[in-house]
Order: sequence, then C-alpha cells, then structure tokens
Amino acid sequence: MKRISSDKGITNICLFLLLIATNALDGQSFVVKGSVLDKNTNEGLPYANIMVLGYPVGTTSNEKGDFYLVLDDSLNNEYLIISYIGYESQKISIKECEMNPVSLIPQTYEVSEVTIKPSGKRHNEIVLNRFHENNCMLRYSLSPFDSTGNHHVPYRPIEPTIEAAYFPFTEDYTFYEIREAIICANNLNDSLSYFRLRIFNADEEKKPSDDLLTEALIVEVPAGRQTIHINLNDYNLNIPDDGLFIGIELLIIPENKKTFRNNRGVEADIYSPFLYQERSKEPGAYWLYTKGEWKQSLYWYFRQGLWFESENSSIADKNAAGPYMFKPAISLVLSSD
Repeated sequence: MKRISSDKGITNICLFLLLIATNALDGQSFVVKGSVLDKNTNEGLPYANIMVLGYPVGTTSNEKGDFYLVLDDSLNNEYLIISYIGYESQKISIKECEMNPVSLIPQTYEVSEVTIKPSGKRHNEIVLNRFHENNCMLRYSLSPFDSTGNHHVPYRPIEPTIEAAYFPFTEDYTFYEIREAIICANNLNDSLSYFRLRIFNADEEKKPSDDLLTEALIVEVPAGRQTIHINLNDYNLNIPDDGLFIGIELLIIPENKKTFRNNRGVEADIYSPFLYQERSKEPGAYWLYTKGEWKQSLYWYFRQGLWFESENSSIADKNAAGPYMFKPAISLVLSSD
C-alpha cells in the first residue's frame, strides 16, 4: 500500500526564515522558526529539508511549509543547509538569515539528445540489487533506551537524512525503463509513516548529484516491517550512463514521531521509517546524506552490542567483529515493455 503525491509547476521558491532566538529554561539553547514559501504564490511548501551543516541535527517543514528547530547555543555561529527537490541547495549563516528571505534557485536540466539504437534481443524484466528479506537487518536501535533505561548508542539522530543505493549502468540495460522500486522498511508507529523517494543522477566520481526525478514523491509505510512497491511506470526513467541513486528521505514530521519514556521518566523521540540493510561484498554501496553533506559508508564493526563505522578494513580491536559491508534493501525492477 502506498500513497504518492507530487509537487509540480513551481518556478521559484523563496524561503523566509524568521529566526527567533529565545532562551530555553536552562539558558543553553535557542529556537529557530521559519517558513518555506513559494516566491510566486506565497504558498507554503511541504517537507523541505533543513540541516545544520556539520552536525547531526535538522528538521523538515510541515505541510504548510513551517518549521522550527531547538539548537544548542554553541551552534549560533553555524550554517543551515536548506534543500528542496529539484532546486539548488542553499548554505546560509544562522545569524545572516535572521530576518532575510533566502531564494532557492531551480536547477537547470539539460535535455539529452535521444539516439535511436537498433533493436536487439530483449528480456521482459530485470531485478537489480535483489535483497532477501530474511537477511536484512537494522544498524540502528529501534528504541532510544536499553533495558537499564540508559540511552542506546547509536540510535538515529533527529535529522532528515537520505539513505541511498547506487545502481550502475551496463549495456544490458539499454532497452529497459525503470518500472518499480522495492524497499524494505520498518515503521514503529501504529499508524502510517511517510518518506520521500529520491532518485539522483551520479556525477563523474559516482557520487549523488542533482535530482533525476524532480517531483516530490511521498510514500506511505504501514505499521511494522514492510516491503514497499513503488510504481514508477509513469516517469519513463532509464538508468543514465553514469548510473543513478535511489534513496529514501526521512521526514521529521509529527506523523513519523514515536516518543519513548524510560523508567526514570526521561523522554526521547524516534522517527520512522527505518530502512533495512543487507550484507554486501563490495564497500561503498551505501550512501548517506547527513550533517548537510553526502558521505560514503564503508566498513562497519560490531562491539559490545553496538555498531560503529570506520574507513579502515582492519582495526586494532580484538573485541570488535567485522568488518562488515552493507547495501540498502532497495531493489529496482527494469522492464523492456
């Protein structure tokens, strides 16, 4: 079951950030409030991505385009990265944008020349990165607290991350279009949670770049562990020569939030859905947009019940199991029909 909605016809966006710095009760934090608006219509734009550059904290605008962030005072001199699908990301100082509107400029897309190739042998369907549900796992804890009531480390930071899988091009895919994306995810809530499907071009270094699909596709995830099928027939997408990335963007919205309370009355929030991963034979199959930047996830180790990441394939820790390499549980179905 899925719901896909799209945002079309937006020619320019103006992000009005009204940043109101107010001291919290402890005097150690301030509140950032703002609205993401269409410059031409002044209508709010839902689910814009707002991150603090270099820090695992951020949020998503609501359906009216409004947002707020509670930030530690130490972040007062930092920068926000504001992004919206199909537009150039904007880096802006928290101080500079206190009362100033910030315009997000639409990305310019080149129309590629279409070459008609001679027909060859065609197959009906190809499944790329086929995952096996029984082998899929989560690297994050599904609860912020352990059995003693202490915080789990790691549990997922509250920021609108994007987890993505890379799909390279080969000549075998010449006559095929993308028909469907299949994603294995977990929704902790009793009701629907939502993510945004992202499809990115790959640059020359095989890193995620601009949006290949420029519509905002919001996908529903029912409660529990789910395998989601997303029909992409209407978009006539092919895998470009440099490949592409399929990702899910976490939305920091109330519908996705679940609040946990430990035995001392301390509360912590977790946002669904969670993307499953499967073991991979090659490093670098997993990419993560976090802290306002893309990073390539390489090697993971397991120690004392916790996962941690390393750029090295070997570490001087006899108590750590690994290295393990992962790929997101995201499949693509290609069809020649």
